[in-house]
Amino acid sequence: MRKVMKFGGTSVKDAAMIRRVVELVSKERADGHEVVCVASAVTGVTNALVKMVSPPPKEKDVDGHVDTLEALHHKIAGELLSDAPRRKAALEDLDRQLARLRRILQGVAYTEELTPRTRDLVLSFGERLSCTLLAHAFLERGTPAVLLESDTIGMVTDGRFGQASPLLAKIAENFQTSVVPHLKEGRVPLITGYFGSDVQLRTTTFGRGGSDFAAAIVAFAVDADVCEIWTDVDGFMSCDPRLIPEAQLIHQTSYEAAAELAYFGAKVLHARTVEPVEEVGIPIHIKNTFNPAAEGTWILEEARETGKVFTAIAYKDKLASVRLYGPGLSFAPEVAARILEAVAALDVNLYAVSTSASNFAILVDEAEAERVERALEGLKGGVAENVFRRGDLALICCVGERMSTTPGIAARVFGAIGREGINIEMISEGSSPVAVNFAVPGQALGRAVRVLHKEFFGGA
Repeated sequence: MRKVMKFGGTSVKDAAMIRRVVELVSKERADGHEVVCVASAVTGVTNALVKMVSPPPKEKDVDGHVDTLEALHHKIAGELLSDAPRRKAALEDLDRQLARLRRILQGVAYTEELTPRTRDLVLSFGERLSCTLLAHAFLERGTPAVLLESDTIGMVTDGRFGQASPLLAKIAENFQTSVVPHLKEGRVPLITGYFGSDVQLRTTTFGRGGSDFAAAIVAFAVDADVCEIWTDVDGFMSCDPRLIPEAQLIHQTSYEAAAELAYFGAKVLHARTVEPVEEVGIPIHIKNTFNPAAEGTWILEEARETGKVFTAIAYKDKLASVRLYGPGLSFAPEVAARILEAVAALDVNLYAVSTSASNFAILVDEAEAERVERALEGLKGGVAENVFRRGDLALICCVGERMSTTPGIAARVFGAIGREGINIEMISEGSSPVAVNFAVPGQALGRAVRVLHKEFFGGA
């Protein structure tokens, strides 16, 4: 069996966890499996890199920023590697990466300008550093591994900095010479998550949490039998256990349902992870590095046929609605196109859209709402008369197989919300056969989620 095993930031957060990762991968090899390992940055490092360049650093601050990363990774190396020559080699490799990062940041400080290209390059260093540590840990244990930085092995993207999309066919072609031979020769290819490169070899990232997505791309490209995502929870739950302590583990769900849960707030998986593997039917298995014996969650095409209707409740808070009003709005279809074009030009995500005879409403991040409102103000005149903005909203996503095509389910959802006396601000039902989405006031989010979980899963 050929596996891709991806480990998140908490799975490589310190020496003890990196040793655990090495043992998990080595055990799979001992069981006769071919393994490709993909890893994230050490917990907190990508956030630190973001802060370093937001805003661009002053020249006097660069050394302090890099020294902080150096201290963290040197500390882990010192605790991780007992063999003195191996530890020395690891520190030298780390220092080469850190010296390169230092030069890049000094250039940013000197020009006082940060381009999207340079930002992506800076953010890629979290994975470069963590995988350097992991590679030396494999080698010290005697597990043959080779570190492959994804922007040098043909992980080709469309070149969109910050939110790149993979060119899957080209990546699969490239990996036949850059990755697969290592598997056939008994080595563990250790691939940096989160980023690739465009055709000009400029580093491009897949967005926050993109190492999951990168692992699925790798699984597609090497024709893996399974893509394992190792994280710090047992799998997808019926709801966020911080809100619902009695939330239940989801043992199995479909690609589409998993994508909806991830997009609407479940932190277990990057929302785009299912895209490459769904295309060829490679299953995803969510596993817990802290609890390897746990069953986890399987994401499969066949889960569509399990017959289970209601799967989970996800949510996204800190949202706002921006509403365009005009009595003749529904008779001017070009207005909808202009609204969507105006929002797209701002590079803002739309979480829901709702229309009526005289209203066109969209749901966006609250932090982006003022920008969106200003952009739509330019559409006033003619059939569009006013623009209104309302903040402190939350979007609840009820996910389940055939959710919106099973009679009575939507009625139970909205009936439970109504009995709790909660106003519904917007409904986006029917856009996906596995989800019903609706917005409520932010202060009512907790009550809404609790009453829905009780309705469908029982409990207090």
